[in-house]
Amino acid sequence: MITRAPKSAASLLALGIVLLLPPLALIFARQITLWGIPLPVFYIFGLWLVLIIGIWLISRQLKSDSTG
Repeated sequence: MITRAPKSAASLLALGIVLLLPPLALIFARQITLWGIPLPVFYIFGLWLVLIIGIWLISRQLKSDSTG
């Protein structure tokens, strides 16, 4: 059975790279804080967390595909 998990992994990588490029990351370079955290730091670590959760979900799918 062929799944979309490998394509999803590549898409998530590409999305993460694009969202961390300076033109998009500079949109959040403001002197605003959320719960005492500067907005650029919140953006970077929030994106990092979302990417890790996405990779975890995709890896679970890949793992279940390889075991049968």
